[in-house]
Amino acid sequence: MIGTPKNSLKSNEVLASLRSDLISIGYEIEGLEKVNRPVLYGESDKPLKTFNVDGWHASTATILEIEAGQAIENNRFAIDILKAISIQDAEHLVIAVPTNYRPARLKLAEKAPKREFDKVVNIVDSLYIAGRVKLPLTSIMIIGY
Repeated sequence: MIGTPKNSLKSNEVLASLRSDLISIGYEIEGLEKVNRPVLYGESDKPLKTFNVDGWHASTATILEIEAGQAIENNRFAIDILKAISIQDAEHLVIAVPTNYRPARLKLAEKAPKREFDKVVNIVDSLYIAGRVKLPLTSIMIIGY
């Protein structure tokens, strides 16, 4: 079972636990090899620039990114969005973030976990509601785990 605050899995561990199910529904998932999506093309349509993603579903043009902590602190969710809007054929973005993030320094200080999911949802909602930025994606889904 994947979840927070019980588990403190790294993003690759979360992805590994979901890999077989995601592959069974058509995702190409990062594992031994990176999943590269083209951003810029050169001569003969050869990719000049690519971005690595955690998962790609070709028939739905969906990018999957799994974050495990620091989605807010290191702006990982924002980098995921910027990568997705740069990838030529991406239409949808799914970002999975922990509902709560409690690094060792917070545990030692006996502080409450950071509410990563709520903060990411709030920021993404603000982008859409403000209407000042038109993202070239049909949807962004944030999953809390």
